[in-house]
Amino acid sequence: MTLFNIVGGCLYDEVGRVLIIKRSFRSKIEAGKWEIPKGKVRRGEDPKNALVREMREEIGIKAEIRESLLQRSFSILGIRISLQVFLIETKVSPVIEISSEHSDFAWVDRETIGAYEFSISMNSVVQELLEKYPVI
Repeated sequence: MTLFNIVGGCLYDEVGRVLIIKRSFRSKIEAGKWEIPKGKVRRGEDPKNALVREMREEIGIKAEIRESLLQRSFSILGIRISLQVFLIETKVSPVIEISSEHSDFAWVDRETIGAYEFSISMNSVVQELLEKYPVI
């Protein structure tokens, strides 16, 4: 079974909401589903450097990586995924510019998260980020 190391970024706004992005309907996997910004770690790449690259590519921000918040392992379509989520910050209020792989973005909190359709693995991740780390 193939293993992918994935890093995700948790970006909170000033009132404790988490940034989520919607996969394009053209996506081969989980089309139209919501997720936190994330991406693959390339062979030989440091996970934090990979996350800085992915945040630039996926949402157009210069991210500063803080502490690791959580780790999860799961399988999707026969692929093993190891996901590590880091707290990210920016020096300025971010202007979100989503990549062509995505179609929308939103800021969610505990009250609004139910309005978004996440993949099974991502739903539990975002729930935990909102409950365990409401505003860091």
